[in-house]
Amino acid sequence: MQPSNLAQPFSDPKWLFEPKWDGYRALCYFGESVRFISRRNNDLTKRFPELQAIQIKAESAIIDGEITAIDEHGLPCFDELRKTKRSCAIVFYAFDLLELNGEDLRELPLLKRKAALKGILLKTKHNRIRFTDYVIGEGLALFAELEQRNLEGMVARSILNTPEAVHATG
Repeated sequence: MQPSNLAQPFSDPKWLFEPKWDGYRALCYFGESVRFISRRNNDLTKRFPELQAIQIKAESAIIDGEITAIDEHGLPCFDELRKTKRSCAIVFYAFDLLELNGEDLRELPLLKRKAALKGILLKTKHNRIRFTDYVIGEGLALFAELEQRNLEGMVARSILNTPEAVHATG
């Protein structure tokens, strides 16, 4: 889902807020192999070979997230994504679990999918895939923190299981 842009951040207890990583949005398909597919259906797998070694504790899964280059301070360095020789680590920030072991989870409430995703990733001993933390209701506070850290912005997602999502940038 492509979030719509929003001019100003907001707070609302019916919304979940998470960092927007400055990277490439991708679906990660886990099964017999690991594949990364962009929003425009481009295969990014060979472009980021360092992510192909990721293994999770599941037979299969589809995880929505963002491929990001991260420097030694934990900050995104977007230009590094375009290079073949990189000085930043390539990481997949996971923020939603769409399928697990053949079961379509998209109709489950967002918070249940996030809990299942976090559970899978806690069992994973790989630093190239990371759970994207979030806050509920406190968008203004998170946005202020992200601005201080010079991050791109945040994504707000309705926790009422509606397809609404908005993106606020600094």
